[in-house]
Amino acid sequence: MAGFGAQGTDEDYTEILDYLVKNFPANAPINVNKATAAQLESGLGFTTTEAEAVVKYREKNGDFKTADDLKKVPYLDAKKVDDKKARLSF
Repeated sequence: MAGFGAQGTDEDYTEILDYLVKNFPANAPINVNKATAAQLESGLGFTTTEAEAVVKYREKNGDFKTADDLKKVPYLDAKKVDDKKARLSF
């Protein structure tokens, strides 16, 4: 947030971080049919190019039903999909 210009004290950021950790656990599933490119990037470790390719592919071809569907996305490393399979939801 600070990278986007948000301002606050160290205490403010600590409070925000505590809230996020409590309400959005790092291992929570990511719905690849609803996630933004930024959410795919931060939540699944995709590169910016990969995340944007997923969103573009989804907009053009419709929702993904399986991890194998996701592997069809150009520029997306299929190994990353396999590695994150447990974190994917459709």
